[in-house]
Amino acid sequence: MKKMIFVAAMLTVAVVVMSAVASAQGPGGGRGGAGGFGGFGVGIGAILRNADCKALLGITDEQAQKIDQINQESRAAAPARGNNAGPPSAADRAEMEKRMQETQDKLKAVLSAEQQEKVKVLLFQVSGGLDAGASTVATLEALGLTDDQKAKIKAINDERAARGAGGQVDADQRRARAEETRSKIKAVLTDDQKAKAAKLTEEGKEIREKFQQPQRQGGGQGRGNRGGGN
Repeated sequence: MKKMIFVAAMLTVAVVVMSAVASAQGPGGGRGGAGGFGGFGVGIGAILRNADCKALLGITDEQAQKIDQINQESRAAAPARGNNAGPPSAADRAEMEKRMQETQDKLKAVLSAEQQEKVKVLLFQVSGGLDAGASTVATLEALGLTDDQKAKIKAINDERAARGAGGQVDADQRRARAEETRSKIKAVLTDDQKAKAAKLTEEGKEIREKFQQPQRQGGGQGRGNRGGGN
């Protein structure tokens, strides 16, 4: 019974975070967002499944094999999805974040130091940067966040996730909440970080467009030639 309750809670987490993406983007994809995985943003796994991003990173065949293995193990270890059982608890969200973080850490370990820095930039660019409704610590790391900034941004996103679990809201309310979240996150950044964000956003137009194409064609966000995973 406990397992069934936990599985149901995990499904509810997925519903909540995907609702957050929709509210941030609005009709037709919204403000420059590449979608992503709700409160968790676009993940490294999505970057490493995208053919264009892999080419920019210079992923070798050996690295590709290791990445595939990690993604397969992650999918196999994920709880099976059951029936919806209401809003997830903070503990449920924390467990899901922990599992995702473990996978992301394994994927990072496959990359060289140079590739890891490039991944940070790509995460920022394909996620939509500061204009995305799902800006997270991971998608903003390219800006050189301090520990204090990371803590504040995480708190902002935790608050957004909690509010998203509080019931149905209309489209205008969702957009208003998304804009409020964006404003709060921008307020945490320095002027230099905002200037860097604008520069990276401009430079990333081409790769962001390529990353979004599979989603527009019905193939899922940023999947490249593969689906699933983080």
